[in-house]
Amino acid sequence: MAHVVSVPNENQGPLLNRVSVAVYSIAVVFIGLRFLTRGWIVRKYGLDDFLVGVAITLGGVQTATIALQVKYGLGWHVGEIKIHDYDLLLKYKWVNMMVYYIANWAVKMSILALYHRIGSGHKGLPLILQSRVVGMIVGAVTAFTVAVFFAELCACQPISATWKVESDIRSCMDMRAFYIAQGSINVVVDMLLLIFPLPLLRILNINQRQRIALVLIFSIGVIPLVASIIRLTEIVMVSNMESLPYLADDPSWRWAWVPVWGQIEVDVGIVAASLPSLSPLLKKFWCGVSTQMYTGGGPQYTRSLVEPLESRTLQAPSSTRSASTLANTEAKNRESVQSQDSSECLDLEAFPSTPSTIVVGEAVTVKIQVQIGK
Repeated sequence: MAHVVSVPNENQGPLLNRVSVAVYSIAVVFIGLRFLTRGWIVRKYGLDDFLVGVAITLGGVQTATIALQVKYGLGWHVGEIKIHDYDLLLKYKWVNMMVYYIANWAVKMSILALYHRIGSGHKGLPLILQSRVVGMIVGAVTAFTVAVFFAELCACQPISATWKVESDIRSCMDMRAFYIAQGSINVVVDMLLLIFPLPLLRILNINQRQRIALVLIFSIGVIPLVASIIRLTEIVMVSNMESLPYLADDPSWRWAWVPVWGQIEVDVGIVAASLPSLSPLLKKFWCGVSTQMYTGGGPQYTRSLVEPLESRTLQAPSSTRSASTLANTEAKNRESVQSQDSSECLDLEAFPSTPSTIVVGEAVTVKIQVQIGK
């Protein structure tokens, strides 16, 4: 292995570790909230929850393999790394790539499982939302993942030549072309998943506020797409550095951010896949705040609805029955407002298995008659 002139005090490793751990921690928080919502509020789990659980587990393996790569030289210039350490660095890079393929597949399957649950058993849906189309996409993405996994596994013959830089017998495929092709197809799939729910927004019978909320949630899918594009760009840039003498034999330095961007793609994809499932938790929180406004914050409610009515009865001491009527009317009014508010918080699942109409509330007209004692 040729060596390059080392540059003192250039080490990207600590920054790589910090970014890797930080992004994974964010994904873990969202997964915790998702499982809390599904188990505590919705009280059921689906296939999409299982798949995203697989993804977050593999995301932890990604974080560990990046830390091991950093330990053995990732982020250093190759001239600073011992041959034995460099072998271990390449071995963990090899493992990291295969874990990335499966984790990325699990995230995409989780999203597609959600789309399948929405469109399963219903007629008249747009073509892209129909179950058979979702099934075809699942099959295509799975076949692609299996292909790239085994291509990475057997990239060199013998397999041990993948990480043994001083192996005398070596026959490897063109990894630059392979990674560019894999990254390009991955970006196309992410774009497809981003536009997938757009027809759903048109057919759902929901109010404007809920429609805007769904648009914002689905827009989060742009972030993993951007991560995929940046990862692909990083690979292309690294591949084009062969003409630069200083960087041509320095993969431990120039490749350093590729696995991290792969992890960012997976972890942000987990967050994007979990956001729709957090809708019941957010509704429950909002319902609790709204209820306090009508119970714990009773004086505000009383001042606006009760005091003006009672002030009219003070001028008529003999109208005891009228004051009682007003009190009953006030109680019914309060119950009506609270029931309307509760109806907004009653949706137990962000995307029910059957299309439904969400009714926010109905206007209530109360006729109040006040009799003044003679």
